[in-house]
This record gives sequence, C-alpha cells and structure tokens, in this order.
Amino acid sequence: MMSENPNLILSSIVALSWLCLSASGMAGTRGLNPNESWVNVSGSVVSTSCTIALEDAWQSLDMGVIPAKKLNQDSVGNQKDIVIKLINCSLAKQSNSEYQLPVRITFEGQRDLKPHWFHLSGSTQGAALTIHDSRGYLVRSGESLPAIPVYGNGHELKYKLSLIPNGEPLSPGNYYTALRFKLNYE
Repeated sequence: MMSENPNLILSSIVALSWLCLSASGMAGTRGLNPNESWVNVSGSVVSTSCTIALEDAWQSLDMGVIPAKKLNQDSVGNQKDIVIKLINCSLAKQSNSEYQLPVRITFEGQRDLKPHWFHLSGSTQGAALTIHDSRGYLVRSGESLPAIPVYGNGHELKYKLSLIPNGEPLSPGNYYTALRFKLNYE
C-alpha cells in the first residue's frame, strides 16, 4: 500500500487553485497588461413596487370560538376577512391608456392533509384553515395565484380565512398558525 504525503497533497491543491485563479483572471483581461481587467455591467430600471399599508406591526387575527360539534356539522367554521392594502404604487401605462401593475401573491404556511389546507398547531386536532381570494381562487401554500391588475394608487387585495374540519377526529383546544405572503410585481 502506498503512503500519501499530506504536505504533497496540500501543495498540489494550492498549486491547482492558483492555476484556476490565474486562468479565470486572464479570461477577463483586455490587453497584455496582467494588472488590468474589465467587467461588463448591465441592468435595467424598473418601476418601484407598492407599499403595504400595515395598521399594526404584529398582524394577528382572532378566529373566535366555535363548538367542535358545530364545526363538524357545518363543515365550515368561523370565517374572517383579510385585507392587504397597497399604497404608493408606481404604475406602468398600458396600451389602453389605463395605468396598472400586475401583482401575483403567494401565501406560505405549513400544509395540512391537502395542499390547500393550512396546518394548525396547538392543542386542537382535526381542523385546518383555508384561504380564498375575492375571485374565488383557493390558495395553496407556496403557489402563486393568478395575477391581479392593480389600478390606481391605492388597492385592496381581499381574502377570506375559513376554519374547516380536516377529516381527523376533532378535539377541542387552542390553535395557532403563522402565514406569510409575498407579492411579485410583473
């Protein structure tokens, strides 16, 4: 069995790294001067996005209290509205002379048994949350909804949260979840 010299291996790695760095540095040189190189920079100027108007830095929503029996019977429990207010939007002029900014929203949270159910943590079992937008689209965690045209300088994105049974045995208790959303401007 051949013994390997750790110093030889280390010096080979250093030499190989230096060779790679030298070659990559030469690729960017313009003239014969080895101390000179150039970088291409390009980009574009785009409209700034909207500002999200927050009434409170800690956005929380109390879904209220519902008896477990009623949730099982009705298959939909308490519902609450969520409104995301967009202000100070920089809008692009469209060919039809209206100003608009297409926006896609993505909600993220822990999924429950189905992709459009959001998992609840806490002592309660057998319940989940769903979210619908004002156009009737069912929100799936991590998936963008179809684009929403934003007209004017103030716009409200409206959603409805619903407490539902998820098919597992329902047990009473407290629950909570964390939802995050992101806006992508097109």
